[in-house]
Amino acid sequence: MPGARFMGADVEKYFASPGCALCILLITLVFLTFFCVFPARRTFAQENQIVTDTQEKAETSSEEYPLFKMDEMVITATREPDIIKKVPKNVSVITAEDIAMAPSNSIVDLLSREANLNLRSMFGNDKKAGLDIRGMGDTFVSNVIVMVDGFKLNPPDMAGPDFSTIPLDQVERIEIVRGAGSVLYGNGAVGGVINIITKKGYRKPAFKAYNSYGDYNTYDGRFSFGGRVENFGFNFGFSYYDSNGYRDNNYFRKKDGTLALDYSLRDFLEISGNCLIHKDNVGFPGSLPYDEAYSGSKRESTRYPEDFGETEDYRYQGAVKLKLKQFGNILGKIGYRDRDNPYLLGYNPQIPIKEQLSKIEEETVEYSVKYNLDFGTWGYQHKFQAGFDYYDTDYLRESTKKERKYRDVTTREWFLYSELEFPGHFL
Repeated sequence: MPGARFMGADVEKYFASPGCALCILLITLVFLTFFCVFPARRTFAQENQIVTDTQEKAETSSEEYPLFKMDEMVITATREPDIIKKVPKNVSVITAEDIAMAPSNSIVDLLSREANLNLRSMFGNDKKAGLDIRGMGDTFVSNVIVMVDGFKLNPPDMAGPDFSTIPLDQVERIEIVRGAGSVLYGNGAVGGVINIITKKGYRKPAFKAYNSYGDYNTYDGRFSFGGRVENFGFNFGFSYYDSNGYRDNNYFRKKDGTLALDYSLRDFLEISGNCLIHKDNVGFPGSLPYDEAYSGSKRESTRYPEDFGETEDYRYQGAVKLKLKQFGNILGKIGYRDRDNPYLLGYNPQIPIKEQLSKIEEETVEYSVKYNLDFGTWGYQHKFQAGFDYYDTDYLRESTKKERKYRDVTTREWFLYSELEFPGHFL
């Protein structure tokens, strides 16, 4: 027993020495290396075998059931077709399939569902409605550019674009670019750009019709006929919308007719043209009567049962594109717009209606020329654009006070754009 105690004391003294502690640490590391690293290598090899088997199964499955995935294209951010994941901006795309599945019956209702797009509507429809991108506040009408097939919809008086002149059933896709785009689109593109592309004749000729009826005697009817025959494409559409609205004198009626034609000459020349005719009539209910505003009623009445507005809008556009292959492309556009907008605010039964009418007349001519070239530079992809935009607008506004305001606004814009794409491994 004493010997045992002596041996135990020596053992405790020996294991308590620094040299023994270091030896134990080294032995522990060796065992950990042997039991952890080598099994891990074996496991890694097994995982490689599993991954290889999975890849073989996936390849076999893809051969039996091939999958096709197309890169989504966007054209607004750089004014040229590009893959959306390569565009250094926040971009959203609404396709024709998305529009068909959405319950919206107007452009503004559809766009207001997107992130950071806030709807501002005065009458519950797309007339006099606007979209605020990224919190521009009360200046949103002058800080968001709306393009329709390359034609700027914003008027020179900064009243905001009239979304009611765009028939929803004729929209092929909508591209929303958030953030400044003044270099490529000029003044007003501070909050963002909304580019609306209408339908062209792409597929086999087909006829489509749509009819619906809802609350407040709302009727929505549309039909279109379009397609492509060899190198010639065409699309014709007509729509009619009629609604009494929720309140008294809250009606809205509009008619739209569109025609788009295009012709391709081999791979060298593309010629296209389109026109739109829009007519509408809208009631202005104004503010609620004071007593009804604070009552528990449905708040349907109006103090201005005779106030109204009318709009006739005619837009024509033509484009020619030259494809010079390795020498780039040249695109030329010309557009014309004629808008007539009479309206009545503050009806007085003692004065004839014709003497109470105010009106806005706008006549705009647009020219645009753009050159683009894609080429390689020292192994990197390079994109270059140069262009010129010209707008000339004759604007007239007459009020009931016999005030006549006329302005001839001319805008000239030049731009240069260069983009160098680095390969993925560079980053």
